[in-house]
Amino acid sequence: MRVLKQVCLLMFGCLGVAIFLLACSTEANSTDVNAKRSRSNGVSNVNSFDRQELARYRALWKSKKITTYEMFLEVMNSTNIAKRVEIKVENGIAKSVVKVDSSDSGSVEQYAPYNTIEKIFNIVDRESNVQHDVFTVKYDGTLGYPKNISSDLRRDWADDEWSLNVVSLITR
Repeated sequence: MRVLKQVCLLMFGCLGVAIFLLACSTEANSTDVNAKRSRSNGVSNVNSFDRQELARYRALWKSKKITTYEMFLEVMNSTNIAKRVEIKVENGIAKSVVKVDSSDSGSVEQYAPYNTIEKIFNIVDRESNVQHDVFTVKYDGTLGYPKNISSDLRRDWADDEWSLNVVSLITR
């Protein structure tokens, strides 16, 4: 009888360890599945970006025939330090770029990729073809230009997020 009790305890013990290991294995697989799911079902990625919305707002901007304007931009990268700049555009060409923050030690050339609304549209177009965990664009409903762009390639990576805000745009 004593041997039978020991065998039963040993069997229940082994069964308990097996169930515990199986549960741990299932949790690990579940986490992997969720990570893949969040990667493929991010806020907006290359598979769900609304290219028709981009085309509609770009057409709205072009229909306004605005070529001379001043815009105030705020650019933020992974350091969370906003860099502010005022840009004057004449006939579709950036004529003046003035840094608003004296703490911004970079050159004004760093703003060349987005110193006109057309270039900002080009950024949206290019980035919409890249896989992101987060890529959102908000447009100005009246004039059609991209008002806010926010990007994070991978939520689980550090130092890859950035945003660009057109804080104001004054037509001339």
